[in-house]
Amino acid sequence: MSGTMPTPVDPEPTSDAGQADRWIAQTERAARVERTACGSGQLVWRCWGRGEPLVLVHGGGGSWQHWLRNIGPLARQRQVWCPDLPAFGDSADPPAPGGVPEIARALADGLDSLFPDGRALDVAGFSFGGIVSAVAARLRPARIGRLVVVGSAALGLPRPPFEMRVWRKEIDAAGRRAAHLHNLRALMVASRADDALALAIHSRNVERARFNGRATAASTLLRDVLPEVRARVAGIWGSLDATAQPDVRAAEAVMRAAVPAVRFEVIPDAGHWVPYESAARFNAVLADVLES
Repeated sequence: MSGTMPTPVDPEPTSDAGQADRWIAQTERAARVERTACGSGQLVWRCWGRGEPLVLVHGGGGSWQHWLRNIGPLARQRQVWCPDLPAFGDSADPPAPGGVPEIARALADGLDSLFPDGRALDVAGFSFGGIVSAVAARLRPARIGRLVVVGSAALGLPRPPFEMRVWRKEIDAAGRRAAHLHNLRALMVASRADDALALAIHSRNVERARFNGRATAASTLLRDVLPEVRARVAGIWGSLDATAQPDVRAAEAVMRAAVPAVRFEVIPDAGHWVPYESAARFNAVLADVLES
């Protein structure tokens, strides 16, 4: 799995909705698509670049597009793999009962199928994807060599209050857009800038998601699983992550109690969706973490 592929573009935030659509489409066209088993259907993977594999696992309400601003830069040095997790994006639903264990098993089985040589892989999981990746690492102790958890919950910390609007109740496109924009700013990013690309990614993927991860986020699942993970573990958080206020260092303390050797990096002035909002800084930090 080391063949060459078209080089993906480097999307930038834009207020132009048409340009946002083009960024997404151009990145998708540059991908190679693979499929592995997922319940009665398929788990869809996209791949860019060449070199040692790097697996990027998206967050809740997302898809591979959560990594849109990371794929191009990282694919210059690595072969970047982005699955749509079961019940998200283009992938099928997981087998019954359809919870995190089944989602994580489909991810682990997919890695075994794509990389039958048994190599240990580098995996970064954003938010819900970090939780799923940790569970997958417990299922396959030798499969994941490095695990980078990015802004994940399920650490047993108090959930800060932030108001989310129910977009499903909106009866017209303008109301739904306003609800998605509110939720994007309340949960995902710290910036108030007019960014059509972030809004397009967030709104379209949330509307396609079939799994509600709120109960998982409020649990202690990640905290409980981490001591059983054999991989080298690191964490990357945005300093303004709405899910970890008033101090992201509380997340570090929980992770360090579970994994004393954890490397924990905080990116200033970035919100929850730090791979997107501070893409250049995040890409550099992730690359350094993976090389250490």
